[in-house]
Amino acid sequence: MITLHDSRTKNFNNNGLGILRDCLSAKVCEVLNGEFNINITYPVGGYLYSDLVEDNIIVSDVGYGKRQAFRIKNVNKRLDNIEVYATHLFYDLNDNLIEDIYPQSQTGEAVINYILSHAQYKHDFIGHSNITKTSTSRIIRKNVVEALIGEENNSFINRWGGEIIRDNYDITMVNKRGVANGMQIRYAKNLTGIEFQIDRTTVGTRIMPKAFDGQLLPEKYIDSPNIDLYPHPIIKIIEYSDIKLAGEDGEGYATTTELYQAMRDRVQEEFKNEIDKPTITTTVNFIELANTKEYQEYKELEKLNIGDYTTVYVPHLNIDVTQRVYKTTFDALLGRFTEFEMGYVKSNYITQIIKSEANMNDVVLPSIVEQAAKSSTEQVNQQIEEQVNAALAGYVYKTKEALYVMDSSSLNGARKIYRWSKLGLTYSDKGMNGPYEVVMSQEGEINADFIKTGTIDPKLIGAGINASLITEGIINADLITDGEINADLIKKGEINADLIKKGSIDASLITTGLLRADVIARGILKDTRSTFSIDLETGKITFDKISLNRLAAVNGTIEIEGDINVTGDIYAKGKKINEEEISNG
Repeated sequence: MITLHDSRTKNFNNNGLGILRDCLSAKVCEVLNGEFNINITYPVGGYLYSDLVEDNIIVSDVGYGKRQAFRIKNVNKRLDNIEVYATHLFYDLNDNLIEDIYPQSQTGEAVINYILSHAQYKHDFIGHSNITKTSTSRIIRKNVVEALIGEENNSFINRWGGEIIRDNYDITMVNKRGVANGMQIRYAKNLTGIEFQIDRTTVGTRIMPKAFDGQLLPEKYIDSPNIDLYPHPIIKIIEYSDIKLAGEDGEGYATTTELYQAMRDRVQEEFKNEIDKPTITTTVNFIELANTKEYQEYKELEKLNIGDYTTVYVPHLNIDVTQRVYKTTFDALLGRFTEFEMGYVKSNYITQIIKSEANMNDVVLPSIVEQAAKSSTEQVNQQIEEQVNAALAGYVYKTKEALYVMDSSSLNGARKIYRWSKLGLTYSDKGMNGPYEVVMSQEGEINADFIKTGTIDPKLIGAGINASLITEGIINADLITDGEINADLIKKGEINADLIKKGSIDASLITTGLLRADVIARGILKDTRSTFSIDLETGKITFDKISLNRLAAVNGTIEIEGDINVTGDIYAKGKKINEEEISNG
């Protein structure tokens, strides 16, 4: 049952505004520690159609537990129906801010409530956690969703670990969601309803561990028990910058023997986490699978839930690869899951490299690294994170259909989004549902409306430049074929006065060339070799002395109408003209 509720509703144990009985489709999508939303299609004119507006709340079954509330974020109207996109109530916390907090040595239960209680304004969310690990984090100017499940190093899931369970206004962070049920899928290239993607780029069967300051083991390498499954050893170097000998601060291992053992133990953890096995992503479409003879063999998969573990058997390697259900699609009208996506995020050398302090130090400003000796570790880490995030300038999310680069760690909370898909590169500043404008087509054609700054080589512009569209920058007048130049925008450089149609020229910036007086509209014309100047708007001439050999008429004489006020001396042929001679003309 799917019901609709007013935007300010807090109690969902009723039918609210009513049942969305004319719903054409309703699919709930949940990603482990990621998005949680519902998309519904509803006919124009259907029951409660006019109440399907932004901020109202849709309540639906999601495949487990009690019904969940989703706030409408976007309504896309079409000719016969509307597409309604709503995110779980949890994402209301995208709009609430953590200004500056520093929880220290706290457990998961304590810190989740510390974070929620320090939001900028009050809310109804309550936190729970079974995580007993203690940790510390400095969180500055992050929304509450980012503080809990964001990708930054200082978020809850990165400092305390855990996986989120969202139950309307209850938020629970647990060590692990799901169970290991012992189900097995057999890898096959052509199996309708089940799609496999196998990736061996992360595999390592001969590991060279490297501790702090490049310390290596005496034996250098540690081999996997599965090394003989592949044609040759696959060598990976893994850096463990947190494994080091004790220094003056007393932190680290007392002897090299202890250090070496710690390195060996860490590599065995990598093998336990299946670094020596390929990564397999499996998509199960139950609707397609139901039409195959293999359906009975895999029918039990329908009992899986998000976070559950299963395995994929790879015949040509004779190994089982562990997988987890990390994304589910639930059909709220049919009342069953219709699609699972399964994979396994390994704690292997890739994540080690990404999270390694040594590697992060390589990409930040040297001044920050130098401050490490003067600042606390937390402060330095905070600065490093800010620099790295600034360098990345966004967040990346990938689906089967597209690659998104966003201004938020949550696809639901993002407003400005670049999307690579079969349409090319498109952009939206209104969230994931668009509308999107094409920046570059799949054929490689670029939409010039998105060019705001930078230098374009005019030689590459085949049709010439329309000067009416030039607002700023350096102009080569020889390349201007059409339009007018606004002289108000000319700041410096050489000017061909024949091409100037409008605007004012600051004559003090003109250093060479000839000026045509018939195109000069206003401003002050100065002779930089003397104190002589003419204000072209008022007609006022200012000077201490005029040398007539510098004021010449090319054709004819200089004619002056009106009075001439002289504040200096006038000379003719080197002889000073006195006041009586002036008055006599």
